[in-house]
Amino acid sequence: MGLYILIGFLFQQILEFWSSGIEHGHIHKHQSETSKGVWTLMLGLFIHAFLEGTLLSHGSAIAEESLVSGHSHSDKTVLLGIIMHKGPAAFALAAVLYSSLSKKWTILLLILFALASPMGMYSSAFFY
Repeated sequence: MGLYILIGFLFQQILEFWSSGIEHGHIHKHQSETSKGVWTLMLGLFIHAFLEGTLLSHGSAIAEESLVSGHSHSDKTVLLGIIMHKGPAAFALAAVLYSSLSKKWTILLLILFALASPMGMYSSAFFY
């Protein structure tokens, strides 16, 4: 068990290094840095949202497994959870993108982020 905690801590440190500090509310941006941290954040949140969407197309499998584990989670509770934290994530992403990129790029990347979960849902339903 301790090994998994240590691996998780190490993984968190790597993510913290790549994300330029966004996980605790602000970016550590220096004059000589490029917008690498912004693109890393966008990629990470896109993958996160995409994978969340893959859960939505498997509502019956989630319900069956929750019966085995003893607590109930339907596809509607998963959807509600995704909706509840998608808003704050989009707000934080918009603030970071707008501070480093043009308004056009910010809007384009926010639209891409908004489409990530539906893309995950449809791709998961297609390949499952």
